[in-house]
Amino acid sequence: MQTKLRLAYHCALYLTAYANKEKPVSGGVIAARYGLKKRAFESILQRLTGSGLTRSAHGKDGGHYIPDPETVTLADIFQCFTPAPCPEGSDPPLLPALTAEYEARITALRPFRLSDLKDAYIRGNDPPPLDFVI
Repeated sequence: MQTKLRLAYHCALYLTAYANKEKPVSGGVIAARYGLKKRAFESILQRLTGSGLTRSAHGKDGGHYIPDPETVTLADIFQCFTPAPCPEGSDPPLLPALTAEYEARITALRPFRLSDLKDAYIRGNDPPPLDFVI
C-alpha cells in the first residue's frame, strides 16, 4: 500500500476518533502522535478537505474534523488518493484488467465506514502505531 494512502487512512481514523466540529484536531497533533513531521500530514489533510471528506476550522484552535463519519468509507479515501486507470496513460490491452482491479478494491473497501472502525482503532484510547517511517 502506498505511504500517503496509509497515512490518509490513519489520519481519517484519528479524526473520527478524536475530532469534531467543536473540537477539531490539527495536523501537528496527528503528526506528533505518530512521531512524524507536520508536513507529512499537511498535503493529506488538504486533499481530504478538498475532496469534501473532511472540513477545516481556522483560527487559534483550528484543525480538521470529519463532519459525518457514518457516510465516509475507506473506499472514499482510496479514491481520493488513488487515481482510476485512464486510457491515455495505460497500455490498451491492460486497461480492462487495471480498471477491474481498481473497481474490485473500491467494492472491497466500500463496507468499511469510519464510524464502524472507530472503536477498533482506539482500543485502550490510543491509536495503534504506524509500522513504517518516512
